[in-house]
Amino acid sequence: MTEREAFVQKICEAPADDTARLVYADWLDEYGDEADHTRAKFIRQRYPAAVIGLSRQPRPAARPWATYARALFAGVVPRAWATWLVPSPGSPVWNRWWKNRTWSEMCRNQEFDSHRPPLVLALRHGFASCIGLDQRRFLNHAGALFRAQPIEHVSLLGMRSTPSSEGALWQLYSPRTYGYSWAIKEPIYRYLTGGTISPNVVRLGTDSHMNYRKYPTRADALVDLSDACVAFGRGMAGLPPLVNQDGQTATQTAPRPNHEPNAPEANS
Repeated sequence: MTEREAFVQKICEAPADDTARLVYADWLDEYGDEADHTRAKFIRQRYPAAVIGLSRQPRPAARPWATYARALFAGVVPRAWATWLVPSPGSPVWNRWWKNRTWSEMCRNQEFDSHRPPLVLALRHGFASCIGLDQRRFLNHAGALFRAQPIEHVSLLGMRSTPSSEGALWQLYSPRTYGYSWAIKEPIYRYLTGGTISPNVVRLGTDSHMNYRKYPTRADALVDLSDACVAFGRGMAGLPPLVNQDGQTATQTAPRPNHEPNAPEANS
């Protein structure tokens, strides 16, 4: 492992700790080339104003940041993936875009749903903090994404929990639930806590298509899905579980899924 790779690994291990990022920026300034100096400047930005906004053709002022954000993922995901930027965490409009760990209607109104961008991300201190992509791509590339970026939140594009008489639920994916927006595939589903904190997990019947995770509200379901995706991604990347400010595990641990393919799908 190179010194550069060691810095990135340290940042990914503790995404909430900005100190590691700033130390990395100092190292880039001292030992890097001109491109590294630009990278260091990007890392020190709390959130570049140019990132605020979402459009198919970035504004001129936004173009350098958009280009740089795409470069962050070079070699991690197929080149065909478009990268759309949304407001950075901490920016004045962030809370209006990211609610309950999913993109809000304000984001969807910016042609987000209609064009289904393959990869949506928000940046903080030079790295991706939140990503949005569909479930298939996430499963195929989670390990590579989490090894490259300190991701704290995940939104699976197109996934919506179904309402139930007691709130909302996610259902375990099976051939019978193919195409359902609330059907979660097993590698992610196994990380859903459902009723770990409160008794909301129910298991109906013995067939896989009758497995559910139930929640009081859809917001609770989205929060748990994001946490489950982060736990899965960090497991695939060989990273330790996230911990919150109180030192408690923020995402549940489970046996590392044996899911990551050797190579990206050709049509990813």
